[in-house]
Amino acid sequence: MAAFPDKWMHELLSRTDIALVVSEYVQLREKGGRLWGLCPFHNEKTASFSVSPDRQLYYCFGCHAGGNVVHFLMELEKLSYVDTIKLLADRIRLPLPEETDDEALLKERALKEKCHEACREAALFYHRQLAAPSAHNARSYLEKRGVDAKTVQCFGLGYSGSGLSNYLLDQNFSGEVLIAAGLARESGGGLRDAFWNRLMFPIIGLNRQVVGFGGRVLGDGQPKYLNTAENVIFNKRRHLYGLNFFRKSGFSDILLVEGYMDVVSLHQYGVTNSVASLGTALTKQQARLIKRNVPRAYIAYDSDSAGQNAALKAARELLDEGVEVRVMRFPDGSDPDEFIRREGIAAFDDAKENALTFPQFRLSMLAAEYDLGDENARELYAKAACAFIRTLEPLSRERYFAAVSRETGFTIEALASQGAINGGYANIQDNNENSFSIIRNTRIARIREENPDWERAERILLCILVSDRECALSFRMNENEAIFRNEAYALFARKCIDWHEQHPDEEIEAHLAVLLGTLTPEQSKQVSGALDTEKPANPGRVMSDCLLRLESFALKQRMSDIQRKRDESTDKSEQAKLAQEYMMLNSRLRALGASAN
Repeated sequence: MAAFPDKWMHELLSRTDIALVVSEYVQLREKGGRLWGLCPFHNEKTASFSVSPDRQLYYCFGCHAGGNVVHFLMELEKLSYVDTIKLLADRIRLPLPEETDDEALLKERALKEKCHEACREAALFYHRQLAAPSAHNARSYLEKRGVDAKTVQCFGLGYSGSGLSNYLLDQNFSGEVLIAAGLARESGGGLRDAFWNRLMFPIIGLNRQVVGFGGRVLGDGQPKYLNTAENVIFNKRRHLYGLNFFRKSGFSDILLVEGYMDVVSLHQYGVTNSVASLGTALTKQQARLIKRNVPRAYIAYDSDSAGQNAALKAARELLDEGVEVRVMRFPDGSDPDEFIRREGIAAFDDAKENALTFPQFRLSMLAAEYDLGDENARELYAKAACAFIRTLEPLSRERYFAAVSRETGFTIEALASQGAINGGYANIQDNNENSFSIIRNTRIARIREENPDWERAERILLCILVSDRECALSFRMNENEAIFRNEAYALFARKCIDWHEQHPDEEIEAHLAVLLGTLTPEQSKQVSGALDTEKPANPGRVMSDCLLRLESFALKQRMSDIQRKRDESTDKSEQAKLAQEYMMLNSRLRALGASAN
């Protein structure tokens, strides 16, 4: 892993609240001085995932995932260490340090900076070209769609004719940078522009930097829409077109549409909280972006079958991230752009006001699959609707059973009985306070029972060395560091003891997240479990007891190995040496037993 300066890392982690980051992925609630929620790393119905705000660490008692905020994002988002650090730094607007010992990181950072600069120059170039005579078809298209000059300027719309590569080369950008930024590709020993004869939509990140482009073909070419190829600064799964307008916006909800032109048109009519995914179905990463900005999303996709199926998938992604969902419907198969241009902003606001909840939307889609005028089809619809309703919370079930009753004529009681079949009410567990505490405590007890005595002793010893300076310094003075069999514990113990020696006037608690960040994810997982061990009331005495136990375990293990080798050996001389060593170890073991007593 790249090594960032300790001082800079401490500032990054001290300014990053792990509880705020985790709460964007997990619903947390406070209990016993910690925050608890359902673990995002494995399926569970009862919360065993904990966050310690004081230590800025997390740990799951179910799957044993643990670490600091860096490990959390690395594991959940599947990011590299460097990308995670950069994500956290960008989140709090902390500039990356100039000094780092990773040459590859420095090279990558320099390339990214040049790519951002090249994309900015490309956006300006495309925008200027929109006024050129060769861009008459692009201007005609915008005029036909009702896009005015102010909106063109606001979004930086442009036109890709020809000459971008030559222009950027003249601006001292290298061919390597143009290719890396997705602005050009190699062709016949030279460079060829990535976009040609397209209306250009600059894609701007939350940091106000141009990261890529979307291009709509002008004419009959294919594909109709083309995005910048994914590269060092652009990943279409992690961006939303128009989200840059959310910075300091104060919006309480977001309007999700399908295309670039929908966003542009809606903005022109004052709907400035609209965004679009980049030519693909809404991704989990985009759903999380929305969750970070607003608690509620309105989905305003096209009203045709493809649009409604896409809306269903988007709604599920958003619901999985804890976003409240509403779905807007437009008559006659209209898309949002067509509807607002035809009916105006007042009608659009009414459509938003009357947007469907997700259950209403799902039931309407199910109803569209059946002929409700036919008795048999009506029964099939009722069964399908009940299967869906039984997945809802109890109060919502009553509401939607009543709605289906009005549609089908079946009584609410009959529908509720149908809904209880095959995993209905009886199988929905009550996640109350008592079951929460009992199951969590049972899990903790099971974990402790499964650990052998030597590991329990190592965990307790590590906890003492981390939290008690006097014990840590005494431990090193007596050269006990080889006592750990767990390499992760041994490594973290050394780091903490070094810290105690170098910072005699500071408490270590606020620095644990930084120290943990120097470990690998797997090491962090092991150490996080140990750090959850409660510090004993008399750490000095307990440390001595742990050292005696660990040395005894090591002696017994060595004696067992010697006995095995002795039994397997046919060499009388070797057998004698092994027997002598066994006796010496046994004598030491008896002495330890006497000391313990």
